[in-house]
Amino acid sequence: MSRVLLSASLAVSLLLWLPGTVFPIGHTMTDRSSRCSNLERSQPVAFDIPAMRAALADLTHWDVAGWEPPHIDQLQPEVFEARTQLNHRRYLGEYEARTNKVFVNLSCRCQAPDHPEALCQAVLFHELVHWGQHQSGADKGLSGQEQEQQALKYEIQYLETRLGVKDLYAPAPPTPADLPSHKTRVRLSRFQPRVSVQDSAGQRQWVWIITGAWSEVTSLKDYLGQAISHRGHWVGLEIFEVNPLNGSERVEAWWDAGYVRPDKTFPADPVYQGRWIRVK
Repeated sequence: MSRVLLSASLAVSLLLWLPGTVFPIGHTMTDRSSRCSNLERSQPVAFDIPAMRAALADLTHWDVAGWEPPHIDQLQPEVFEARTQLNHRRYLGEYEARTNKVFVNLSCRCQAPDHPEALCQAVLFHELVHWGQHQSGADKGLSGQEQEQQALKYEIQYLETRLGVKDLYAPAPPTPADLPSHKTRVRLSRFQPRVSVQDSAGQRQWVWIITGAWSEVTSLKDYLGQAISHRGHWVGLEIFEVNPLNGSERVEAWWDAGYVRPDKTFPADPVYQGRWIRVK
């Protein structure tokens, strides 16, 4: 079963009651630079398989000692794609139960610039969970989606507890239906993957952004809006009227009462009070 990189854009068209925010929008695409290519073609990743099996036993409580270990193949992206018929930019690993083999796509080194080796270790551990599911027979009682969810859960635990890497993956995007209700009708056009912003202490924070544009036929006015979510909480909404001559003007904004900021500085220690205040 394949491990899917969790940083794909989500295209949605939604009709909600809300305004939106002014946080910058940007998306880092998969790095296919020459530097990345050189990394892919360097020596294979050094995996400590006995230590990873021990971590798997500790996290899952499976008795892995008596199981036949899988053969690990590290493949260049084009070889991985040709073998699996999968997009090498998104699929990083696969466990093949029939042959008891794990295939690791070496483009894993290009997906997380801050932690290239850690991500590759996580990819292999994810596939070892699938190996354990098959060896233990757990896969017979789990759907494909449930197997993936379990593998991802243990992969994240492995990253955090064994490698000391947190927040490598974006959290699940918030549900748009859970946004607080406001009076302005906004048609949202896309869900932006996580975006990196700096907080007031200079640390990086990851946020989700949803954006939209709409028009009011009766007033002949155009609007832009964004909404921002941080750590599973909707924390800000702002709405702008588009003026072709004078630029965009903010006409309305709402922020969590414990999250209000006078400028664009992100708070270092946010507090979520679940109570909105109108700042304009």
